[in-house]
Amino acid sequence: MILFKRTLPILTGLVAFLGLFLISWWQDHIWILLALTVLAVILGLGVLAGWGADLERWGVIAISPTLFVVAAVAFMLFVQETWLLIMISAVTAVFIALFLEHVFRFIFAPGLYQPYALEHTSIVLHIASVYFFTTMFYGLNTFLHVPIWLLALIFFVLAIAYVYETLWVSKIPAAIAASMALLGGWLLVQLFVAISFLPTSFFVNAALVSVVFYVFLGVVRARLLQRLSEEVTRRYAIFGAALFVLILVTAQWV
Repeated sequence: MILFKRTLPILTGLVAFLGLFLISWWQDHIWILLALTVLAVILGLGVLAGWGADLERWGVIAISPTLFVVAAVAFMLFVQETWLLIMISAVTAVFIALFLEHVFRFIFAPGLYQPYALEHTSIVLHIASVYFFTTMFYGLNTFLHVPIWLLALIFFVLAIAYVYETLWVSKIPAAIAASMALLGGWLLVQLFVAISFLPTSFFVNAALVSVVFYVFLGVVRARLLQRLSEEVTRRYAIFGAALFVLILVTAQWV
């Protein structure tokens, strides 16, 4: 059984790539293919975690790879270049396999597990997912004129889930993680609405939201883990501001 579980990260990654690759070609069957791909990721992680026997509350950890797959598909709807669709499918599959590899090592090979590997991988998946989802939301508002308030409500729920899962996997107490998730969701949704008024493309707007999300996660996580120093604060402030300015300067304004 352990040998089978050892192959699960690679197998799940391959299935994820196949599902996303087929979606890029057969968008008429997108919902069926997306459901099957998400199901494969959940099954892979569930079997790996022994459905809770080997890893408690594995369902919370499953938020990261599951939403990452959904977000990647949402982003692919606004991409036309074939090579870019294949690249997104491949990169998504690699990160799914990497995430499950960290889970396997955490459970069955703790000597090989690198400290904070799951936490860091989750943060990367969350930032990428926020960019993908936000691109879709701004795109829906631009092309289909979906009300921004409705998109903001959905984004608010997603932001809460991402902040909570990040803090929970970082071993922050659930009550504190929940309160910070509500605060983070409220701040981020206000930013989401404000940036929607900028005369820039939805790709640019999504990148701006993702930068702020990255800075917020980094600062809050460091603060709650009692690692927030003046140097860490300065690093996040400078790096975040530099990215924000770089995106605005290089963006095409309409």
